[in-house]
Amino acid sequence: MSTDGAGLTAGTPAATPAVVARGVRLRTRRGVVYGPVDLDIPEGTLAVVQGPQGGGRSSLLLTLAGRMVPDSGCTLRVLGETLPAAAPPCRSASPSPGSTGSTTSTRP
Repeated sequence: MSTDGAGLTAGTPAATPAVVARGVRLRTRRGVVYGPVDLDIPEGTLAVVQGPQGGGRSSLLLTLAGRMVPDSGCTLRVLGETLPAAAPPCRSASPSPGSTGSTTSTRP
């Protein structure tokens, strides 16, 4: 039997995604922190987030943990649960008229 780079056996269905994100982005008054991000991380795999200092790595991980609210994104699921931060689906990527554009509030 052969395996691919993710350790999946050829001919078997892919593992259920532990993390699914589509179009997830975080902006502040200073600009885009990260995104838009599209990713699928299958269960049982190791993923690495890398990038430059100030590139939004920690903010992305905090978003995936449900501690930060992205300003846009059609899908954000972790372990099969849709995070409230992604609801309602497909929020506009543009701030509302009169909005400050700041969406970095954290959850208690």
